[in-house]
Amino acid sequence: NLPLRELTGYAQYELDGRQFWDALVAPEDRADAERVVNEVAAGGDPGEQQSRWLTKDGREVIVAWTCRPMPKVTGEEPKLLVSGTDVTERVRHQEQIQRERDLMNAVANSTQTLLSLVDADAKLSQMPLNRAMSELTGYSDEEVSRKSFTETFIVPESRREVADVIAAAAAGAPPVERETYWVTRDGRRVLVAWTCTKLPPLDGNDYLSI
Repeated sequence: NLPLRELTGYAQYELDGRQFWDALVAPEDRADAERVVNEVAAGGDPGEQQSRWLTKDGREVIVAWTCRPMPKVTGEEPKLLVSGTDVTERVRHQEQIQRERDLMNAVANSTQTLLSLVDADAKLSQMPLNRAMSELTGYSDEEVSRKSFTETFIVPESRREVADVIAAAAAGAPPVERETYWVTRDGRRVLVAWTCTKLPPLDGNDYLSI
């Protein structure tokens, strides 16, 4: 159809009679594309796929696509319909975000400074702790993910104060160093000098570093 011709640069006659995976799919993804088409032809439903396709001028695009059997027409061979959407920009953006996240993690884990990520309600992020924070507190990311920072790490008498500092930082207040007793996994109290800083949005979410 027209969108496919515009995306790939091929005219209809240039594709007629060619196997879909040989004509459009990048070499490294052809075997998987052939397997999916054969699975659908045999009555299966492998669902949406994501493959690298090659345009006529050699550009690589990333396409999310499905393969479905077309309604049967008497006297004709069964046919399959391959339909897809160009998701190159979305995937490249996600890859860039992942590279930036990996860099941030590498930097965070190479410092002895305690670091954790929370939201405005003091809830820890999905992967909230750097290595130094895990080593001091005794907690892993999995144990504290999405839990309250104040309930997990702060002594009871200081929880309200720390929550207020986090909320103020989320509203734009500049970071100010404070000293508060934190509690480790084994119940020890440690005195920590800390600040709370609002970070640029990450994956559409607003986080603060402590």
